[in-house]
Parts: sequence; structure tokens; C-alpha cells
Amino acid sequence: MLDHQGRGRYVKNSHCGDRGCFGGLDGRKSNTAALLGLFLFSAPAMILSGFATPVENMPPSIQMLTQINPIKHFMVIVHGIFLKDMPFAVVWTYLWPIIAIGVATLTLATLMFRKKVA
Repeated sequence: MLDHQGRGRYVKNSHCGDRGCFGGLDGRKSNTAALLGLFLFSAPAMILSGFATPVENMPPSIQMLTQINPIKHFMVIVHGIFLKDMPFAVVWTYLWPIIAIGVATLTLATLMFRKKVA
């Protein structure tokens, strides 16, 4: 930590104190742990969505992994509607996986919540 003149000084009670910089991540109720989990999901999801690199250029095993990524399906829909005038029948082939992933995620979250509350 720096003082008002820019010199470094040791502060024992700072967030990087005795337990290390990740000391706050040991609790399941920690907001920091939730943000870290969000970041650890969001970064790979965007990379595997086809936003920066085409999914077709990825190895076959990674291409199969992208099928469970809703952002990938959304990117195909947006690209098709705005640039290719994609008909609804084709949009539906990419829309139903998004709905299925959403229903599965909501169901799992509801079951976990009920288990935790009960």
C-alpha cells in the first residue's frame, strides 16, 4: 500500500494481509468469490462463442464444447439476422438450444436453492 507521498508501507490489515490476496475467497457466501466465478465463466464463454475467432477454426473437441455455450448460438442468430436476412425456421434451429440451456440452468438453480433453504 502507498502512503500520500508514494512510498510503500506495510499494512497488516489490508486485503493482502496474513492470509494472502485470495483470503476472502474461502467462503461460499463471499461476493468476491461470486465475481471470480462469473469472470471464470464469462471469459471462456466469450472466447468460445465465435466472437473473436470462428468456431469452425477450432479443434473438433472444442467445437463440441461450444454447443453448450448459449453465447455461441446467440452470435449465430445475430450474425444471420443482421447480415444474411436469416428466416425464422433457421433462427429456430439456433434458438431452441438457448431456451434448453436456460431451462436446464433455471431448473438446477431452483433445485439448489430449495435444497439450501430446506
